[in-house]
Amino acid sequence: MDLLSIFIPTYKRADMLNRLLNSICVGNKGVLDCFEGVIKIHISNNCAEDLATKQVVENWQKVNKNIFYHENARNIGIDANHDKMYSYCDSKYCIMIADDDIFMPNKLGTVIEWCKRGEFIFGVCNGYWYMDDKIFGPQIYNCSEPLICTCYELLTKFIYDVIPGKVVPLLPFYGGLCANIEYVRNIFDEKQRNIFAGTMHQYIGVLWNAMLYDNRNVGWVSDDPIVIINTMGKTWNAEAEELIRNKIPKFYSLLAVPDTLKKLLIEHYEKFYLENMLNEIKG
Repeated sequence: MDLLSIFIPTYKRADMLNRLLNSICVGNKGVLDCFEGVIKIHISNNCAEDLATKQVVENWQKVNKNIFYHENARNIGIDANHDKMYSYCDSKYCIMIADDDIFMPNKLGTVIEWCKRGEFIFGVCNGYWYMDDKIFGPQIYNCSEPLICTCYELLTKFIYDVIPGKVVPLLPFYGGLCANIEYVRNIFDEKQRNIFAGTMHQYIGVLWNAMLYDNRNVGWVSDDPIVIINTMGKTWNAEAEELIRNKIPKFYSLLAVPDTLKKLLIEHYEKFYLENMLNEIKG
């Protein structure tokens, strides 16, 4: 069994996928050479007609033999495509990263060493925001959006109550979590994972609930940033209003936290964030 898989779901973003693969194969080449055969990279293309994406992957497969390409015959939706991780990745650990994000240079080695130690089931990675050619961060500590900080605080407080002294923030970005997917498969089958279908956050929702299932097994991968989270070029902009009004509140309602906490999360979201997000997408 492989130690670590990097799972990349993608949809019509060949240029950004190329940038991400460059950050892995070039930016972390020394790491890959040192740990040859330890990491596999799985790409799940949710747009079979997008030949540019397929070409990008084929080009990088000439550089790295551990890149594997998967293609859905039709668009199965973001949540179902994210869930393909459980079918394609047969490693012990997996880190999913969005196709518009990138890894920091030489930081994959930190993730591998964390996986080798095997101390935790889930690992929280630090990361930066990237927007308009500028890096903002570190995101975990210096989030500039009050609501998201409030959500972090609410969820983190719940964890504090369960395990005093543990710092375990629950992060809503894909590249921020490394998970023992064997463990997740064992506690949540496909039907159970699919409760988040239609939220556009199934992958992260499943991991949040798995972390809440056994909070003692969550730890830091590293205080140093490992990923850069991109905020540009979203291909779901057409669905943005539906996401903001309905899908995010539904996501919160499905978290495995007390009903009082769910209520607080949704109330804070509606009070501090909902209208600002809607105004932003309307320009």
